[in-house]
Amino acid sequence: MRGCCRSVGLPARGEPDASTCRRRARCHPPGGLRRLGDAAWGQPSPTAPGLGGGSAPTFEPSGLFGGGGFVQPTLRPSAARFRVVNGYSSPPGGPSAVDVYGGYSAGEGHKPLISVPFGAISDWFDPGVFDDQGNAALAYYPAGKRSSDDELISKSETLKGTERVTVFITAGDETNPSGGRYGRLSMVFEKGTDVAGESPEPGKAILYVDTIGLESVLSKKERLWFVSAGGPCLFQPNPVEGEGPQPVSPGSRTAISLDPAATKVAIHEYSDTDTSWDCRNAPLLDVPLTLPASRPANLFVMSPGGDRLQALVVPFED
Repeated sequence: MRGCCRSVGLPARGEPDASTCRRRARCHPPGGLRRLGDAAWGQPSPTAPGLGGGSAPTFEPSGLFGGGGFVQPTLRPSAARFRVVNGYSSPPGGPSAVDVYGGYSAGEGHKPLISVPFGAISDWFDPGVFDDQGNAALAYYPAGKRSSDDELISKSETLKGTERVTVFITAGDETNPSGGRYGRLSMVFEKGTDVAGESPEPGKAILYVDTIGLESVLSKKERLWFVSAGGPCLFQPNPVEGEGPQPVSPGSRTAISLDPAATKVAIHEYSDTDTSWDCRNAPLLDVPLTLPASRPANLFVMSPGGDRLQALVVPFED
């Protein structure tokens, strides 16, 4: 499969086949749905990473393209807000900034809506829509590249205008014609009708540990990790009596319950035969943490290459 994506509520483990991926999540491997038009919409938003409102892009008509005489649709403001978190690192080339285009692909002279450095969070931006039905699409490329051989992945959505969506992009398993890896998306609907998630216990907060994409770039795919916040290994929300702490592995999105006053979290690794799971061993990562009041957060774990790990806290926003 060239590229795939997951939304909150879809299974965290196991790759669906390409047809299932397209049917469930409307996630298109590069080369798909070209007859709908390579819509190039709008002007770029600020490229500086970070959290923030971000100004809404302006939109312009695209005119005709190609030899087929198709007419590009004019992008309309959607009132939805997206942001992109970039964890894309393709062996053997390493990390790359990612350009995000409106439509199913980019063309010569088209401008990206945003450009996101590796390990950064973009500002919120309006992805725009094609029509009154709210149809929209975004295409992802390594920064500065626009050819079909370089395309990482594209994904379409039907937007109502109420959505607030965080998109995590990482490398997939397969190699594209340019020699890099196709992309993989993990999407979190923070607002809108498709929001899904765990309910916290009283007095607790929820941290979603997102490791999707690591299974494609780490030399050892099967690894057993646990999370701590200055004490013992942490459990899933509303744990069942008698169960142990919640394990985390590459290629998953896992909910962890913790004290909302926690100021850091750590990831600890254990061998398959070690069942102590007390998080007293030296951590792989220590990550400073500030949880928003009564809101969950994402801990996005990525690899810049060479089995190294780094993490980024991405709070849900009101």
